[in-house]
Amino acid sequence: MALQQRLLLILGTSFTLLWLLVAAWLLRDLNQELARTLDQRLAASARMVSGLVAQYPADTWQKELTRSNPFTKDLGVVCQIRSEDSDLILQTHRQLPPWLSEQEEGFSEHLIEGERWRVYTQRTNGLYISTADRLADRHLLSKGIFLASIVPFLVALFGSLIALWLGVRRVLRPLVELRHALSQRRPDSLAPVQIRNAPAELKPVIENLNLLLERVEETIAREQRFTSDAAHELRTPLTAIKTHLQLANRTNDNANKVFLDDAEAAAVRLQRILEQLLTLARVESSYQWGQEEAISIEQLLILAQADLADTERIVTAVPSNAALVQIAVPAELAALALKNLLDNALRHSNTTTEVSVNVTVNHGKGTATFVVKDQGQELTPEKLSHITQRFWRNSQANGSGLGLAIVDAIAQRFGGSLTLSLSESGGLVAALELATMP
Repeated sequence: MALQQRLLLILGTSFTLLWLLVAAWLLRDLNQELARTLDQRLAASARMVSGLVAQYPADTWQKELTRSNPFTKDLGVVCQIRSEDSDLILQTHRQLPPWLSEQEEGFSEHLIEGERWRVYTQRTNGLYISTADRLADRHLLSKGIFLASIVPFLVALFGSLIALWLGVRRVLRPLVELRHALSQRRPDSLAPVQIRNAPAELKPVIENLNLLLERVEETIAREQRFTSDAAHELRTPLTAIKTHLQLANRTNDNANKVFLDDAEAAAVRLQRILEQLLTLARVESSYQWGQEEAISIEQLLILAQADLADTERIVTAVPSNAALVQIAVPAELAALALKNLLDNALRHSNTTTEVSVNVTVNHGKGTATFVVKDQGQELTPEKLSHITQRFWRNSQANGSGLGLAIVDAIAQRFGGSLTLSLSESGGLVAALELATMP
């Protein structure tokens, strides 16, 4: 069911039920007030007649009354005066039914000749004065009031429903415009969505949608650059392999050894680039890593240095509880991130200089920070801003340009961070912050 239909159904049903309850409440109170008013009319009529009767001597009512009753038509309220012996003395209409077969004071109802009557009786100077009206007349009056009231009510109800329908359509018009704008867009269009006069509730949706489109555009552009850069980087070692192999086939045996060695080195470089590309793609994608056992800081340092050369140049400083603090990152990725930092520091430093690793644990924040500092070639702030870009290399470097990009991707994937800065000597200081197990 569409949102507009759902809103109309919910609000229309609520309005209708509310109006019906209010109408029932008002009609009930109106009927009660009408009955009370008619009863007051009967009582007032009886008191008026009682006041007139009190002006005559008591023996006046002992005389025989022979005058005919003047009224033959209904006047709404009828009246009878009887003695204590239930003898009829006076009445307003001819052939009125005998109400007072049993003398009752106050209000009562009687079924007389198939009709129900509402009677009020008052005793004055030994006489019983009764006034009455038919309940059928009351019901007819109540019906007339109901019909007179229900027409404005129905007009107001249907008018409210129409106003509600128009209001809901007007309020939801920005959603219709948004749907139309999205349905008319080309598949390759990533331009921001513009909706005029959008309500405050819809603006965050449009803003987040535009941010999503912006991120998608950035992702597509990054992937396009990635594909272009990857193709360029892979072309170089492949060309070298092809060239060396061709030369190896044209020269003598002694020279073949050199060319074949160069071809092997190019193949190794190509294999390394492919492995790094695969790892980077898995880290940045929705690939679900297995539930590896947690790894401690101490084990992580050992695993990261397992395949590195010149590990004797690495100087570590770890806290006393390094064997107890567990890293909340898959062991394979945590070791790869730290290994890339160490490998980058070793390759960009002189063979006689040390690479320091300082590990600190922040228990309050739940993180462990690995600070890798080298004394390598001097870097500039401009170069530092590009150092985590894919395939970016310093002019003097011979790596693939993917190592630090992989570290940054791993840190972001698991809620950590990679902070790069320059040391006083111009070397690189890399601070890798990873979450720890609680």
